[in-house]
Amino acid sequence: MIRFTIVLFFAFSCFTSLLAQDSFEKGLYLAQAKKYTLAIREFKSVLETNPANESAIYNLGNCYLHNKENGKAILYLEKYLKLNPSDEEAMTKIDQAYLQLGLNKTWKSPYSTTEILIFQVGPNTWVILSILLSIIMSWLIFLSFKEARKNTLALILLLFFLTISCLYSAFAAKQYIADERFAIVTEKSIPIFANDLGELTQNTLSEGTRVEFISMTKTNIKVRLEGGKTALIKSASVEFI
Repeated sequence: MIRFTIVLFFAFSCFTSLLAQDSFEKGLYLAQAKKYTLAIREFKSVLETNPANESAIYNLGNCYLHNKENGKAILYLEKYLKLNPSDEEAMTKIDQAYLQLGLNKTWKSPYSTTEILIFQVGPNTWVILSILLSIIMSWLIFLSFKEARKNTLALILLLFFLTISCLYSAFAAKQYIADERFAIVTEKSIPIFANDLGELTQNTLSEGTRVEFISMTKTNIKVRLEGGKTALIKSASVEFI
């Protein structure tokens, strides 16, 4: 029974993988034929099977850009840049979306250079580095006890600090992948609320605006805008990167 279940699961995985590949190839063909709405449907189908498919994410953002759905284009290109922080072509396409929205600005990462470097290395690599450092540290501790080498203490402390740093970086890189801290306004315009009673302010957020999630309130979410100010909006008004 268990063997049959494993075979069935394997067959299902292969079938869904083939379907996703077929949808991706259809999406590429439709995009080349400038049938962007149909291509969007196919690339979305791929992401239903494999949400982390980088090529589908990128092509989906590109199709939205050609379709003049700029908020959606920025959203998916930001998703792609989250996985590939140094891709200049994706940055340029976001700048094109800003221009189509009439915004005179260029894309900037919400993360610092140090954070990007940590994320690019990846959690698995940081874990491997921490294991290697801990092995070296254990060997030095053994030598220090065996041969009474007191001058190795500083090196052991340094290796301990580096090991902890690598483990922290591994945790940070893993959290980054699952992080939904930033969101994009994908509608033409959304209202900003004065409070949780539904009272509106005179201000709105325009399509393509990136916001940072701060906290949930009773009926809204509190976000930080790019200029540093905070606002209350409906969670359904934005899509998280």
